[in-house]
Amino acid sequence: VKASMPPPTSEEVQFPPTSPSTMNVGSSDSANPEFLVQPPEPGQIVSRHETTAKKPQLRQDSKGQDDGIGEDEMDRGKSRSKDQFVQIKDTIRNRPARASSSIGLTEDGLAAQIDLSGTPRQKLQAIVSAPKFELFFSVLIMANTIIMAFQVQYRGLETGYMMPYFGRDMPADNEWPGAAATFSILEWVFGVIFTLELIMKLLALDIKFVKDPYNVLDTVVVLAWFIDTLGTSMPLDPMLLRLLRLIKLLRMLRLIRAIQGFDSLYIMITSIRGSFSALGWSILFLLVVLCMIALVLCTLMESYILDDANPMDRREEVFKFYGTFSYCVLTMFELTLANWIPASRVLTEFVNEGYIIFVLAFKASIGFSVVKVLMGVFLQVTFHVAANDDMIMVNQKERAIKTHTAKMKLLFSAADSDGSGRLDEDEFMEVINDPVVISWLSAMGFEAANFDARDVFLLLTGGTGGDLTAEELVRGVSRLKGPATSLNLSLVQRDHKATRDIVRKLEKSVKELSTNLGVGLTEGFAEVVEKTELEELEDGQEEEENNGPMDVKKSTRVSEMIFDGPVEEEDPEALARMNFFQLQQYKLLKLVNDFWFETIFAGLIMLNICIMAAQVEYRGLENGHLFYDLSQNETLKYNYNRFSQDSATVWSAAKVVFFGFEWFFGIVFTCELTIKLLALGPRFFKELFNILDFVIVGVWWLETMSTASLPLDPMLLRLFRLVKLMRMVRLVKIFEKYDALYLMITSIKGSVAALSWSSILLIVVQMMLSLLMATLLEGYLRDDTVTDGGREKVYKYYGTFTRSMLTLFEITLGNWVPVTRTMMTSVSDIYVIFALWHKFLIGFAVVMVITGVFIQETMKCAQTDNTIMLNQRERSSRMHVQKMTVLFAVADSDGSGRLDEDEFAQVCADPAVKMWLGAMGIDVGDARVVHKQICEQLGTEDLNAPELVKGMSFLKGAARNMDMAILRKENEELKDAVSQLHAQMDRISQKTLT
Repeated sequence: VKASMPPPTSEEVQFPPTSPSTMNVGSSDSANPEFLVQPPEPGQIVSRHETTAKKPQLRQDSKGQDDGIGEDEMDRGKSRSKDQFVQIKDTIRNRPARASSSIGLTEDGLAAQIDLSGTPRQKLQAIVSAPKFELFFSVLIMANTIIMAFQVQYRGLETGYMMPYFGRDMPADNEWPGAAATFSILEWVFGVIFTLELIMKLLALDIKFVKDPYNVLDTVVVLAWFIDTLGTSMPLDPMLLRLLRLIKLLRMLRLIRAIQGFDSLYIMITSIRGSFSALGWSILFLLVVLCMIALVLCTLMESYILDDANPMDRREEVFKFYGTFSYCVLTMFELTLANWIPASRVLTEFVNEGYIIFVLAFKASIGFSVVKVLMGVFLQVTFHVAANDDMIMVNQKERAIKTHTAKMKLLFSAADSDGSGRLDEDEFMEVINDPVVISWLSAMGFEAANFDARDVFLLLTGGTGGDLTAEELVRGVSRLKGPATSLNLSLVQRDHKATRDIVRKLEKSVKELSTNLGVGLTEGFAEVVEKTELEELEDGQEEEENNGPMDVKKSTRVSEMIFDGPVEEEDPEALARMNFFQLQQYKLLKLVNDFWFETIFAGLIMLNICIMAAQVEYRGLENGHLFYDLSQNETLKYNYNRFSQDSATVWSAAKVVFFGFEWFFGIVFTCELTIKLLALGPRFFKELFNILDFVIVGVWWLETMSTASLPLDPMLLRLFRLVKLMRMVRLVKIFEKYDALYLMITSIKGSVAALSWSSILLIVVQMMLSLLMATLLEGYLRDDTVTDGGREKVYKYYGTFTRSMLTLFEITLGNWVPVTRTMMTSVSDIYVIFALWHKFLIGFAVVMVITGVFIQETMKCAQTDNTIMLNQRERSSRMHVQKMTVLFAVADSDGSGRLDEDEFAQVCADPAVKMWLGAMGIDVGDARVVHKQICEQLGTEDLNAPELVKGMSFLKGAARNMDMAILRKENEELKDAVSQLHAQMDRISQKTLT
């Protein structure tokens, strides 16, 4: 251990640290400040046993299979980074630049000085590209935004006076005297300033100016201001064009990474940008599901709306929420994401109280569980972004280093009892024997209690036993804390291989000596020698195979069975025995099971849904026109002027189009049904979806060919086609880019148990409380002395068991205040105790616990589902390839396509690059040792891009249990060989003595 510990370096830096650090030999913990001082010489951290072997140390890693990265993956990473390669190469060749700037890690930010050297145009380019320039104009845009807010307020006051609106009894100019002139002056000031900015950028950037969309937007805004100023009439309100300046505030996003303290905002914005895919699929998923429900509900409500026996005011309320398809879709989103009680009470109060089952089931499944699962998906995206974004990783690493340094400085101050500025062994022993300090260090990953304190002190001093400075304590603890790194394990494996080679040479020498002396070999030693010779022969054959062409046949049968289910392989002999009809049936079966067959018909079903939505909307317009006609003869509650025209006038050819599409879809689905029947035979009726298709097509043909009226609205029967959309679930996991949607569907499917139990829990608790409240309030409702209308209000909420159930779910998941106020004003103020107790216990604590369960189910699905795991692994591999390829492009300063030790050490000397790689779990405290170790693993002297990717993937992160298990096995073999060697040496010694 002492041999592998680096002694303290002679070059020290200021404390707290800001410069590069030593290599973290003992840990990959994110709090390790491995970038505090200059790295030691390579010989100071490697073992005394050097080896020049070029063959990979472990046979299972010699073929480059580590970390799941293959040649194809590296090629894709290289092609994706082609433009980045060119940009970085030009940067390196044309001007001296730090590697961190080329990679995209900016350290200076707003503190960077503007370089005004060079030609006037170069000076102008430096000015317009500086963060300070962007910040200055961002502040001006913010000031302009505030002025525009006052302008809009001023115009609103003037509009209120012109209406006139109550309280606005004087012109705006009288309320804000001089405001109009001030706004005009400020408009000229901002217009001139933004024009000057535009001119400066045009002169500096030339043709590159138009490549930035923000610059194009600035040009449009300035031109609109000029046109407005010159008095030319425009089709748009000039204020709307001025408001486009607000979009320029997005420039601030460029500065967030450069301004310290904006880490949380940067995480938010980066996560929002990274969650666009999840957002899009969430919207699409909710839209499809809610449209399906809206189609059914709108069709069901049509009969109630058209029934003249129902009160007109109730028919109007139902039409308001469910009269047309667009109204009904809005209502579904209201039930899901907004105040769901008014739309629910319209169903339960006016149509039928039995709709409470639909309302509660919808709210529990879609409005609660699905929404919580979507929340879990967005949380998972946020965690993924926070764990993989370069700037976030580096900032977190830097904060962890500062925190660790502050804690070690506090420990040093407490331990340095004589105030000498150095910590001797006695002072260290005193502080390390404090139980509280031991627990504190253990919580940080420094398990000093498990070892002798003097040995720990020797490790911290690098084996010298001298005194410790504060910087040395910081470095030493960071070196020894936390889990072992892959790099350290690799170095131990290298030392182990060197030791094994020495033992093999010693075995040969002892064998030759035994032969010369005529000493027989022990049985155990003979077996060891024979095994060693066999291993050397196998190693030689393996090296020849590795140097020769690789021709490995890849099989995907097992993976297909894991991810796609059992694979039915074609049997040529069985096909040969088939007759003509059997062969045709087999071909039809392959067609039915084909992916594109399901995809095409799923698309047709989606198109059919859109047509049915248009049909329902068309019928809703007809019903709205009916209410318009009624409003001409009697006073109705709502205005129906938008339905003044008949639907046939608004959509003139709609009926013909609907009729044509109805025949088209009927024939297409009939063909699908026929193909499946011929292909599957009797097996067709074993699948529920097939039976449903059969019923739908049969009813459609009965409706089309028969003149008799059916007992059900045919539209309801056609709506059963919506269930066929469940086929889409089979197709989602085929496409990698659809993994967000697949995660949603998988999580929803996996949370059915949680939904069931949470629903049962809530329903049981709410039933008990409903029975209690309905019973307690029954006496009040039957009290004839109450004549102020309070009984009607209370009956609306607690009059029956179903009303009471809906009310309790309302105060649990909806707007609980109106119910509480009604009970306080009508019954008693003491009701507030029940309302608050219920809200805190059920509506807050229980609901939050259930929310946590759904989020946990989503996270578990993301971690355990085979398809999601595979997609995340592939993305991580691609991300690693891309980052290492960019690093290679920056480091390869001579453009040779090979990375030697000096080039690698030079790029890793940049503190920001060290921090960046360290945040990814790649320790480059001593870059030369890392380069040498990768070369030894791959058997090369320098590295190309794929070799750098492969080597870095092997050395990143914590030590792997697989490597530890192999090392332990090899150590046991080495121990057995040394024992047998010792026994043979004893036999030689006895022979010599005799």
